[in-house]
Amino acid sequence: MLKIQKSLAIYSNLVYIVVYTGAIYVASSTSLFHVTQSTFRDNYAIVSGGALYISDTTGDILVSYSSFLRCTTGDSTAHRYGGGIAVMSGSSNLTIISNTFTACVVGGTSSFGGAIAVLGATDTTIANNTISSCTVGYAGGGLYVRSSTTVALMDNNISSCSSNDRAGCVYLSTLTDILFAGNALYSCRTGGHGGGIYASVLSNATFVNNIMSDCVAVY
Repeated sequence: MLKIQKSLAIYSNLVYIVVYTGAIYVASSTSLFHVTQSTFRDNYAIVSGGALYISDTTGDILVSYSSFLRCTTGDSTAHRYGGGIAVMSGSSNLTIISNTFTACVVGGTSSFGGAIAVLGATDTTIANNTISSCTVGYAGGGLYVRSSTTVALMDNNISSCSSNDRAGCVYLSTLTDILFAGNALYSCRTGGHGGGIYASVLSNATFVNNIMSDCVAVY
């Protein structure tokens, strides 16, 4: 079990080398992993997960009541994910709830998920988070969720986020059993498609009681 509570990480490499994540790297774990009431500020990763990088982890994963400020990833043509948090293939039982993400950035032209990127996960809940002024070079200015099963995105407030190509606020692709409910998307921008949401290849998807205002796409 790893539990991090009431902690402060400033431009640091606490658990693993900065190539993978700015502060905490967790991989191939079946144990409980909780981060709560913590602050991540000005963390930097060359690859993915400006503050947190989680991969192949199937324990009870919880990130709650924490703040992520100006967390970033590297600027290159290679794929980069998650300015604040990157959750990669093989992870499950993930809850990201009641956090704030501000001015997080994924650099480069092939970059995804300004605040949060989730790829290949199962049983994921992202709820009641506040995401603002996050940016990416390609897709998902606020959130990027792809190739995952049983996903609930609820009551998040996403504003003033941007991408260069797809989804100023939220990118959703290749998902099964998804609930998108009670989210508020404001003033997001993209240079391509989907000022608020870009969605493709969804199976058993429910969208209900969401608000989108002043979101703009070039196409």
